[in-house]
Amino acid sequence: MRKARAELVAPAADRLVADNHAAFEQQFLDITQPELKPEVPANCVADDRCREPMTVVKRFCFLHCVILRGSLVNVTEPLPVLEKAFRHRKRPVGKSWRVDETYIKVRGQWKYLYRAVDKAGHTIDCLLRAHRDKAAAKRYFEKSISHNGEPETVMIDKSGSNLAALEALNAERDTPIKVRQNKYLNNLIEQDHRAIKRRTRPMLGFKNFRCARIILSGIETMHMIRKGQMKADGVSRTAAEQFYSLVM
Repeated sequence: MRKARAELVAPAADRLVADNHAAFEQQFLDITQPELKPEVPANCVADDRCREPMTVVKRFCFLHCVILRGSLVNVTEPLPVLEKAFRHRKRPVGKSWRVDETYIKVRGQWKYLYRAVDKAGHTIDCLLRAHRDKAAAKRYFEKSISHNGEPETVMIDKSGSNLAALEALNAERDTPIKVRQNKYLNNLIEQDHRAIKRRTRPMLGFKNFRCARIILSGIETMHMIRKGQMKADGVSRTAAEQFYSLVM
């Protein structure tokens, strides 16, 4: 049954590739560098029909059939590079943080995505962990502080692991971080979880922890761009244009 369905879907996908070739090429015209020689990934099994309509942006190779079929090229490879480029252009965040964790299903088991926003709703950072304990919370705070600087106040819910992690961090600092525990004042971060859940819910879970971590960081990056957390350099750009500029 699956083989018969694939034989029916593949020709239709090829027709869509041909019909949308002109529109796709025009969409990426501004960020194309014709002088670069196209390099097809070694693990790509695309046929000659897919190799011909190709657009090269810096080191990344986009095949039209990848957009439709989504399985020929490992999409997790460029995401860490784009995230690193975004961090260099990320706007500074506030000193009052709201920290919370939400659930993400990986291989049928619930994992924990640590997230935080400041009082203006700007995303601080995210980190996917297998366990919800003191070590996981401390690792998240260390990562967030290294990328965004030390906060003055951290708002958390009644989670004992988050409190224990912050107490461990304060024991190593001359100026301790003020910790506040209030379930209802943490609604800002809980509402912000919706933007991530809206993307992950149709995926019906992840099959690999590493891929889940990379894809979630990419979703968070795009979410921060939509919230205006990327430096504009005096130029007004849409969220899509800002994302494209990361590979320039």
